[in-house]
Amino acid sequence: MMNKNKFKKIAAFACTAALTGVLAFSLSACGDNNDNKGDGGDGTNTTQTALQLNKTSVTVKAGESVDVTVTSSTTGNIVWSSSDDSIATVKGSGTGNKLGKITGVKAGTATVTAKDGDNQVTCSVTVEPAANLHTPTNVVFSGEDNYASGWRYWTGDGNATVNSCVNYADNNETNIKYNFVDGLSYSVQLFYKDFKTTGVTHDVSLTIVSDVAANITVNGKKTELIVGENQVEVKGEDAYAGSTLSVQFGVWDENIVSGVHEFTFKDLVVTSHAEVELNAPSFEYASATKVITITDDNAAENVEKYELGVFANATDEMPAYVVDVTGGEPLAMPKVPSGSYTIKLRAVNSSATVLSSPWSENSVELNWTNDKTPLTYSEQKDIADGSNTWYYWNRTWDPVCSFEACYLENGIIKVVGLTNNAAENWSFQLFYKGTTGKKFNITVTASNAGNITVGGVMKPLEANTAVTFNDVDATNLGIQFGGGDASNNLLGDIELVIVEG
Repeated sequence: MMNKNKFKKIAAFACTAALTGVLAFSLSACGDNNDNKGDGGDGTNTTQTALQLNKTSVTVKAGESVDVTVTSSTTGNIVWSSSDDSIATVKGSGTGNKLGKITGVKAGTATVTAKDGDNQVTCSVTVEPAANLHTPTNVVFSGEDNYASGWRYWTGDGNATVNSCVNYADNNETNIKYNFVDGLSYSVQLFYKDFKTTGVTHDVSLTIVSDVAANITVNGKKTELIVGENQVEVKGEDAYAGSTLSVQFGVWDENIVSGVHEFTFKDLVVTSHAEVELNAPSFEYASATKVITITDDNAAENVEKYELGVFANATDEMPAYVVDVTGGEPLAMPKVPSGSYTIKLRAVNSSATVLSSPWSENSVELNWTNDKTPLTYSEQKDIADGSNTWYYWNRTWDPVCSFEACYLENGIIKVVGLTNNAAENWSFQLFYKGTTGKKFNITVTASNAGNITVGGVMKPLEANTAVTFNDVDATNLGIQFGGGDASNNLLGDIELVIVEG
């Protein structure tokens, strides 16, 4: 018979051995599945230190910045991001992009994230309203025509209520905040009066910061505000009621501002122009050299340039084409088709209020030959089916989408100096209505990057890099110099090589 004490020792030893084996197995298993430490199964070190910032939360005023820094080691460049760029933005710099500059945009909260691969860390951001740098002054109500120099507001409808109109401006009247409740079209108006001089017009430029998408009218020009900063320019306007700036909240009952909102007007620049009365110049044209010689008794400082009016008929009051010309230089008219015309000259000054600028009393009969075929303007609906002719269409209202030349030469359409095409999506287009079954292969190049849409198919263009559209149906073809967002519209010089398929 075994001794009881001996049996207990043997049992205890066996139990201890079993537990030791289980513990060793468990530790081994844990080591094999460690994602952050170990040899990774192939002998390489996979250790990744957790990211750390020197600040986990920051407070900054709108318009000001504060720096945060990644203090831990990293394996690559840090990628910074903000949860709400309308509240706060962040931009990285320095070695490894470890320094993040956080800039407050407007009051609110956001989260900034620093990321290194799958490893990331966050910082809470509180943005406080911008400090008032100037002593606020209440802007007072005034009648439409009866107010002194400076900012004034006016309400002309019983449903319109101004909560407050406060001026934070410095001596240059550059910053005003305007709060109001409810209103109909034109029922709430804001004026800034500098001076009123007979015969003076004003070019106005300013920045409007809005907290709401809205329609307003600035010196008679419809302006669509987005949330944030809006750059506004109005040229050659004699502002309402003698003011240099008049703003009406609302346009034609579309997208009227309603509720309590804040608008900030800043960076107001007013350029005034005096009246100028120009006399008609006279000129001579040498058909052999195509050179124009100008005789003019206007003061040189009052003449910005000369324009040549190209009249289809001698009795017409309005020219078919207007071309800038310089005395002593050969005449160039890439937009004017070959044909017989009557030409006249006038002096121009776009930076002044011109009371009169008559065409010259003398005229010249011109037989014009153009090696290029200029495209003519047309709405797509007005083009006859099967006409097999190219036309262009461009935005003709403010701001005008313009170009220096648009012509067809040896199967290539060239658009030269296209401007203001980004003002509205598809501000410039080409149209063609061919016979049934007609197809084109079209290759497009442009001096600037952007999008082009041919027959409903949009493709991106890199600058000076060709893009081809094959088997394009030419029966009723439209080509839009853009596509998607208006900021991607084409500008500059564009060339389209047209090959019939």
